[in-house]
Amino acid sequence: MNDVVKVLEENRLYDDNYAKVYVNRPKEFFKNYKINKGSINKLPLSIKRNNDGFLMLDDEPYIVSDLPTDGHEEAFWVLLSNGSRVLIKKVNDTEIQNSILFKYLCKWLDVPCANDDAVLYQGKVFLLSPSFLSIDEYLFDYYDVEEKVRLKIDKLIDKASLIGHDFHVRKMLAVDMLAQNQDRFPNNFKVIKNKSKMRICPLYDNGILDINHDKVLFKTLFIINASTSDDDVFYYLMENDKFRWWCLKKIVTSKMPNLKEQIYHDKKIYIDDEVFNHFNESVNDGKALILDNLKMF
Repeated sequence: MNDVVKVLEENRLYDDNYAKVYVNRPKEFFKNYKINKGSINKLPLSIKRNNDGFLMLDDEPYIVSDLPTDGHEEAFWVLLSNGSRVLIKKVNDTEIQNSILFKYLCKWLDVPCANDDAVLYQGKVFLLSPSFLSIDEYLFDYYDVEEKVRLKIDKLIDKASLIGHDFHVRKMLAVDMLAQNQDRFPNNFKVIKNKSKMRICPLYDNGILDINHDKVLFKTLFIINASTSDDDVFYYLMENDKFRWWCLKKIVTSKMPNLKEQIYHDKKIYIDDEVFNHFNESVNDGKALILDNLKMF
């Protein structure tokens, strides 16, 4: 017990409730364990995928943490024996597929994003998201958000520009609009800091997409304050020369690869046709809207 608590504490994963801690293979875990103080949390090379492409977590030694998580009833941190820290969340199949599609969309557009994957844990499929924080890093708001529902885009970009993050923020907004992300409220968009420096935070919680595809484009997007129309947001973003060039080069004139084929090739995970078609329609609609706004400059 003391060894388990010590390991969780040095990884900032213990909350003084040992009854909720679970170790599946303690001897194997401690034989192989080495602390990882960095922000790159790779999966062990030994972890395999089943025929559906899902990672098989129960074949690996791990410790389930008692650390509480925000926003999800069935979510918990897991420490793997190679020192990697991963978040496991129980969400529906569509959200898992959306999260992986969003990650590949970000990969195409060179936007930092959580490395989401599908994992089989105790007979159930979960979303797995490796930590992107080092041991001494924490998440902070770009500005003091009074209302925890919507970000004020102009204020967000103004604050981000003070630390050189405004271009990243603009790209984040564009990616969210392409995918019709419904869940980028303040808790899901942060900056990473430690005692001496700060850096860009990858996009995370990316699975709630395209909820109202039959409605007017983007009108349910959480990040837009209620008084701001979508066209106004794009026009505001397009006032930046660097962002306009990025949109033209990366989104409008560059052809998006077949993300469904890429995911199957890389992970053997099959994305449902309906999920993929809605995702593609969203991206194509977003590209058309971006092009229309580019023509105004």
